[in-house]
Amino acid sequence: MALLPWMDPDNFNPDYLMRAISNLLRNAIRYAGDRGPVTVSARRDRDEISIAVSDHGPGLPEDEIDRVFTPFYRLETSRNRDAGGAGLGLAIVRSCVEACKGSVRCRNLAPSGLEVEIRLPAGAEVPASSAARPSAATTSPPTAA
Repeated sequence: MALLPWMDPDNFNPDYLMRAISNLLRNAIRYAGDRGPVTVSARRDRDEISIAVSDHGPGLPEDEIDRVFTPFYRLETSRNRDAGGAGLGLAIVRSCVEACKGSVRCRNLAPSGLEVEIRLPAGAEVPASSAARPSAATTSPPTAA
């Protein structure tokens, strides 16, 4: 994992971080649909690491943003488990990130989309030649043939 040189080894669990990012990517691809791309970016800001997953989907109603991290909370109660999941994905993200002494938040993007940002404590400074560089990766959902 490219972020390892930046991470605080006393607070970092790579399995938890991968689980959190995987859940965010699945949600972004599911809800953005063909409105891609989905973007993942990472940067160090002094004593914190920021990892953001953003998409161009419909976003969330403003009054729902704080609730989406609650276990079993689903935005649309009409969704069944097959269509909308069990409401655990973002709760798992929060749990994994908090286990790494971090925090997670989301915000709507203009004109549409959602960004979920994970903030984690950074480790000691690493010399520039061996440090992971801030990066961004973009992927578009697969298109139907």
